[in-house]
Formats: sequence, structure tokens, C-alpha cells
Amino acid sequence: MKFNRYIWSLYCENEFAQKRIAGLQSLTLETWAENYRSTLENGSDVFDNPLFYPLLDEGRNPVSITMVEDVVSAVQTKPVPHNFESAMNIYRQLLSEGIECRFFDDNGQMIGTENLTGGDVWLAEIHAISFGLFLAYPQFFCPYGFRTQFHVFRRVCNEFDIPLPAELPIRANHNDRALLYLTLNQSLQEFRQRLDMTPAELCVFLEFAYEKIISDEIELSDGNAALPEPMRVWFMTAGAGTKEDFEVLDNASSDNLYWQGNLATNLGDICLMWCVKPRSYLHSIWRATSEGFADPFFWGYSIAWIGQPIKIPPIKFAEIAAHPVLSHKPIVRAHFQGSSGKAFTPEEYDAILELISQKNFDVSVLPKIQKRFIGQIDGVENERDVELKLVEPLLKDLGYTNTQWRRQLPIRMGRGTAYYPDYVFNVQSSMRGEEKADMVLEAKFRLANKNQLEEAYLQAKSYALRLQAKIIVLAALEGIWIYVSGRSGFVMTPKIEKTWNELKQTEHFSQIKQLIGANVIMP
Repeated sequence: MKFNRYIWSLYCENEFAQKRIAGLQSLTLETWAENYRSTLENGSDVFDNPLFYPLLDEGRNPVSITMVEDVVSAVQTKPVPHNFESAMNIYRQLLSEGIECRFFDDNGQMIGTENLTGGDVWLAEIHAISFGLFLAYPQFFCPYGFRTQFHVFRRVCNEFDIPLPAELPIRANHNDRALLYLTLNQSLQEFRQRLDMTPAELCVFLEFAYEKIISDEIELSDGNAALPEPMRVWFMTAGAGTKEDFEVLDNASSDNLYWQGNLATNLGDICLMWCVKPRSYLHSIWRATSEGFADPFFWGYSIAWIGQPIKIPPIKFAEIAAHPVLSHKPIVRAHFQGSSGKAFTPEEYDAILELISQKNFDVSVLPKIQKRFIGQIDGVENERDVELKLVEPLLKDLGYTNTQWRRQLPIRMGRGTAYYPDYVFNVQSSMRGEEKADMVLEAKFRLANKNQLEEAYLQAKSYALRLQAKIIVLAALEGIWIYVSGRSGFVMTPKIEKTWNELKQTEHFSQIKQLIGANVIMP
């Protein structure tokens, strides 16, 4: 059943929900700060959910009360907003001008101020900044409590039909990444208005949605939780730019950590943790407890959550460089410079295990890699190869001619931004703003895990909704996925999913031809 106001009203009858909504409706900066300080000073357990009071940030550290107070003060120097656009302008102005933040010594005496400005700095504080904006103008701003958990936020949006932008800002554009909050906030506010929610209800809804989506992942924080067999091995680095990483690793338990990783990381993959100078040794072996994903509010952009660490005897660089298998690896020859997120082959991982075993360590407790071939297709090395060597030959086999699809059709979405779907079929109007099509196909080089697949699906879905298309096709090195709009619109589960090898078989090819063949799609 599609989520609606009636379903939400039933949830709001819950005593816990009523208490949370009432608390947020009456919340002020003063009452929040007083309660927060009292909780911390008494040494009491802070509220375990970091999302909306919020007592904790994504690193399980207390959100700065001073930061929130300074945000509210900065907001109050601006004219009172009378509509959504004027409120959004406050955010843009603060990002441009900066926020004057106070600093105190251990005795509580203010020792100076610093102007918090620039997208790169802003990203790290989006949690406190958005909460301060909420305290000042709850009718216009929603707290964002998903930093380092954008994969969860994406699933929340997909589950409850909250639109997300087709593409995220690129890593280098820090200001664009900071401004993305406005787009997300607008989508949340439109969702709130559609369901006739109060600002407090929207906050509690996001807590509810977070718990619903995260429940399976929380189980993975258990050090004994069963993970899928690892498919790949990834190299991660610690201590580059901050020595605090070393302390985190040395004191690591079964709790999950977020770490800069490769977007192609799969749940269960093996992660080798390398400590940079002055340590310069392999420290521990971890497992990926999430798939790799892009998080626009995380400085490193690409993240994988890791857990279940096993500390090993230090393996020094000289030992690795002297190994006959590892010595030929390019990142070893480069002394691991800029190597975080690089892959190790099964043979190279075996070499690492060999070095560990020479330290009289029982390697049987360490995870083993599946020694199976991770298939490649000859000559397919990038997204354009997927289009030319896989997609377009398939379209020809399905009966399409080159004139029956449009590549990179420019369409405008949101505030006039142009987007270009890879392929659209049966375009019925080319008039700007009124384009329509029956099918959208998006090609990617790799869709190696669930997060990559979800991201591609949501991108293609945004195009399909804009063009009123009823069918979405995703294509990548791994195969194709076909989604068909039903009574409730598109759902994440594909109607058909095939590998390229399967499509060589008549039975499998006939299935997709009956669904997306030219004789079906074209008039």
C-alpha cells in the first residue's frame, strides 16, 4: 500500500511518536541547549538516535551546542523570511558570508571566534547547521541527520516516493555539495505538505523511516553477524591528514566505522587497513558492512561502512615490497601513495596471508576470498563501450533501427537544469518542456552492487517520470535490468534481470523481446 496520511495518522497514535512530536513542537533553542547541557554534565546516556534532537553526530560525538547557538544567532541577523525562497536565500547567504563561531577553553572562557565559510568546511557541520536552521524556522527547514549515511537517506526517499536529484554534485564542487541541502530540504518540505504534516511530524517521520530502513544494517554491527562471502579485497588507508585514525583503529571493537572506500565495494568484502607514516604497516583486516556509496556531505565523498575487525601483527612496507607477488603491484611500487580504495586480487591477498602467517598468527581466523573469475567482457572498458558494444547491438537484435531512439535528449528538470538521458524511445514531442517518451534506457559501466544499482535506478526513474515513460532499462557490464510502471508507479524490484551471457540464450532473449522489443515499444 502506498504511504499516505491515513497510515501516518495511525503511526502517530503511538505513545512514543506523540511524545516526540509534542517535544519537537515546543522545542526552542533555550530548552534544547539547557536539556542537552544537563544531560552531558550529568554523564547520563544521551538519546541513542542521533537524528533530530540531535544529541550525537554521525561519529557518535556530541553535536556542538555552541555551533547550533551560533547558527541561530547568524540566522536572526537576516530579515525574517516570508516564503520558502526567501528562507533558502538565508542559507545561501550564510554559506557565502560564513558563520561566526565562538571557541572556549576548558574553563568555559571564550578565547576567540572563527568564520565558518566555504563548502569544504560547511559539509562537516551540516548536521548542526541544519538543526540550527530548524530551530529558527521549522516551517522552512528540516534537520539533516544522515551524514555518512546517504545510502540510507536514498532508500528512505525511494521507499516513500520523495524525489532526489538525478545526479549528485561531483566531488570537487564543495559549494555545490553544500547547496545540495536546499534541494533535499525542498523535496522533504513538499513531501510534508503533500501529507499535511507539521514540521515536528516530518522530523519524527524521518526517525521512523530511518529505523525501518536501517534495521537490517544494524544487525551487521554485531561482531558475529553473518555476512555474504567476500567477493573482492580493498586497500584502505588510515592516518592521512589526521593521527586520530590510529587511536580509532587501536581501540576498535565490533562497532561499525565509516571509512573512505571504493564505490564498487560489496557487502562482506575484505578491507585491508594500512597505517601511513610514521607507522607504515598493515594494521588490521575488516569486513565491509555496507556497500560502497557516494555521500555528498562527507569530505571523502565515497564511503563504505566497515566492521568485524581482526588486528594482525604489523606487516611493514619492506616485507610487502620484498614479496615476489606483491612487489610487482603498481601501488606497492608507488609506496601506497594515493592508493586508498584500490583492489587486491585473490592471489595478492593470499600473499598478504602468507606474510601474516610468517608472524606465527593463525590465519584460519581471517576471512577468505572466493577465487572465482569476476567476469569482464573483451573490449568493454568504460560506459561508452557498454553503449556501443553491448546496448546498441542488443537494440538491433530487438528490432530497433538507429532512427528509433534518441541519444542524450536534452530535457529540463527542476530549476531549468538540463539533463541528458542516454537513450529514449518513441519520443512523441520535442517541444521544450513537453517531451514525452515510452521508454528510457540508462547505461553505466559497472553496477556491481546494490547501492550503485539503486543510484542508477533513481536517476533513470527521474527521467522516466519527467518523460511520462512506462519502462526503465538499466544496462551495465553485469547485464540489464528492466522496470515496468504499475498501478503505484515504479518499484525498485526489476521485472526482468538478465546477464549478457543469459541473453545469448533464446529463452531469455525472448522474454525481454516480448517486453521491450521494437514491435512492442514503437508504434
